[in-house]
Amino acid sequence: PTAKQPHSIQPAAVRLQSMARVAALREGMDEARRICKEVEELCLEDESITFSLGGVNYTLFLEGGYPGVCQIFDSDGGEELELSGSIREVIDQLSDHRHAQAGRCRGGCTAVVRSAEVNDDCSVFETSSLEAAAGAACCEEESDDEDDDALAMLAVAEEDNGLGSALQAEAEAACRVFGKGSAETCYMADSCRLTLKADPSAKGAVTELTAGAWGINLEMPITLRMKVFGAPTGSCASTTTATAGWHSVEELQVYQGSSFEDSCLKPGKQLLMICNDFLKLHKNGSFGNRSGEAASARECPRKRRRTPSGVPGEPEEVQIARTSKEVWIEEALRENGGVAQLLRYVSLRLPSLHKFCAICDEPHTSPPMIQRTVCCREICCWQFSQFGELISDAEGVNTAAEVNDLLVCMAIHAAKSPRCTLIFDPFPQLFLDAASSPALSSKSPGAWETLKKVMGEIEQAREKAAGDGALWTTRTDLLTSKGALARPMVQWIASSVRSLLLPLREEDRVKAFGTEYQYMLVSAAPEREALFQSLKTEFGSTFAFHGSPPENWHSILRNGLKNASSTALMISGAAHGAGIYLSPRSCVSAHYSKLAPAAGAARAAPNSAGGCDLTGTRRLDLDSLRMLAVCEVINHPSLNKVNNHHIWVAPKEETVVTRFFLVYSANLVPNLDLQDVQLQAKLRTCMKAFGNWSHV
Repeated sequence: PTAKQPHSIQPAAVRLQSMARVAALREGMDEARRICKEVEELCLEDESITFSLGGVNYTLFLEGGYPGVCQIFDSDGGEELELSGSIREVIDQLSDHRHAQAGRCRGGCTAVVRSAEVNDDCSVFETSSLEAAAGAACCEEESDDEDDDALAMLAVAEEDNGLGSALQAEAEAACRVFGKGSAETCYMADSCRLTLKADPSAKGAVTELTAGAWGINLEMPITLRMKVFGAPTGSCASTTTATAGWHSVEELQVYQGSSFEDSCLKPGKQLLMICNDFLKLHKNGSFGNRSGEAASARECPRKRRRTPSGVPGEPEEVQIARTSKEVWIEEALRENGGVAQLLRYVSLRLPSLHKFCAICDEPHTSPPMIQRTVCCREICCWQFSQFGELISDAEGVNTAAEVNDLLVCMAIHAAKSPRCTLIFDPFPQLFLDAASSPALSSKSPGAWETLKKVMGEIEQAREKAAGDGALWTTRTDLLTSKGALARPMVQWIASSVRSLLLPLREEDRVKAFGTEYQYMLVSAAPEREALFQSLKTEFGSTFAFHGSPPENWHSILRNGLKNASSTALMISGAAHGAGIYLSPRSCVSAHYSKLAPAAGAARAAPNSAGGCDLTGTRRLDLDSLRMLAVCEVINHPSLNKVNNHHIWVAPKEETVVTRFFLVYSANLVPNLDLQDVQLQAKLRTCMKAFGNWSHV
């Protein structure tokens, strides 16, 4: 589109008199909603169409038939554009125009915006638009030579040492593999703006459950936007690098939504690190255009390293993760061109974000669980303490104050336990304000005594604010008044959880459980869940309770439900062999959780805050806290059912996953049998309603 000088216009809007025309417009709007992911609030009014793009409101007036010529005004700056085509095509042109304007503001001038797309027959077509504009000085002084200046800029962009043509070719190749609009180039005087869009839902790589836990919107593409520079004039870099003109990349942004500033993507920082590391490969000639090469010639030198490698003494999981990263790099480098290679690498890494630190991208030393988190390196813990809400997910997803209150209660019990040094795991690293050294870590003198002291201060703060319900966890002033480390500890407790724990709404709860405190509890990593579903298809599944004292759940939510038999964590013996102990009968599991089993209904944990009894703000009774998990269990041949089938022992951890979490006060728990057909049906219906498990 050619930008006209802003001036006052009274558009001659054409009324939508024909029903056929209205139907065509609505069909065009539906198409735009499906394809133009960045557009919002697309509405048809009497004589116009309104929508929002990148936070700016626009009004579209048709001048004749549809599709055809139309005028677009933005409500903020009064700019007018004359475009043509369907609604989707007009919005695409407007988006290109916005990108061109952004390039002019940064680089002083803008030339051509091109978008490589692929037809249904996989042929490539290119849409171009000339932005006739000069720098800020030219904008202030309107010149009759404006068009000539723009043509001169076009010539500069076309003579950019092959960068523009090379990027366009790579974008076209990427679109053939990843679909229309997956790669776009915006040519500027000294560089190219490259925009890539990765589909997080492609081939089911990220499930709905995982996406919800990680803060990813499966209905929006993940956008990678960067400025690409060619090799300097006279430099030999353009002939020695494999990137066909790529020399350096700046201003890399990773986001979801209309813009980086409005991004809703939680793993953005982690994906930024992943992309930066991959882009560094072009410096040693491993990254770039490999078209025309034989398959054997494309193989990365890393391919020879098939055995797990790493630092001596590292856990096997860490070595496997390092090797997996090498394999993903190798697979990505088989694509034709650097653009497709980067998109492929992002798509390969996306399902495995939980296996690597959200900051440094190093493998975790402990087995992965569903939530992303940071490693125990001091620098990563410090960054997380300062910018945690921008990095990980646990604190953002488990946002309900009552969940944080529940987690604090578990931690208080763990700190008071004689087994504290075993079950308060991992040990927190706490930082004060902007200090780069931890005020408390496992290496601090008197670390365990300090930890217990801080937990005591938190308990005092909780009791003092009993009238606030669970909202006491949000009171910075209250926590700070009790001790300098109280607030950092509460933040750490909330953010270090690697399980997904969400309170159920009243309409989703199972009444038979006899408590209002019901939660969805998911701990299994995505690959573990996939293995469970595979076993479920083969053997089928059922449900059982797992009971454990309150202090144990602090560790279980961070390390998973484990086979603790014959380990220091075992507290009830292994009379029926090694494995995870379960029972279909609530009264049996209640014994292990220190509940008082009996027939009848359980009393909900009291809430002393008169106005804080809604789901998400309820306060638990610390002294009478008792807990049960409802697990889904594979009917595997290894499952040992003893004592009239009232006790089950699952020796294989992969055959047990948590589904629900129940909290009781120290009173009564209903005498339930999860082998009841109607109760099982209710549980599966509840799981299916969440949309999180595909084969319930």
